[in-house]
Amino acid sequence: MKKLTSLIEVLAFQLDAMYDGEKKIQHQLPTLSKNVDHPKLQEAAAKYVEHAIEKRSKLKRIFTY
Repeated sequence: MKKLTSLIEVLAFQLDAMYDGEKKIQHQLPTLSKNVDHPKLQEAAAKYVEHAIEKRSKLKRIFTY
């Protein structure tokens, strides 16, 4: 692992980790929610996926600065 030497590098590392995490959740949660029988849990999973898309979009915009 690269040694982080500034606060900007630490911030970028953390934001990248958040982006990757949201990406994984966005791809795995729909598959998981199909196997759940409880309708409220399926609804919550669908809402979270929508929010994950928005979060990834915002994180992607941050990297353009």
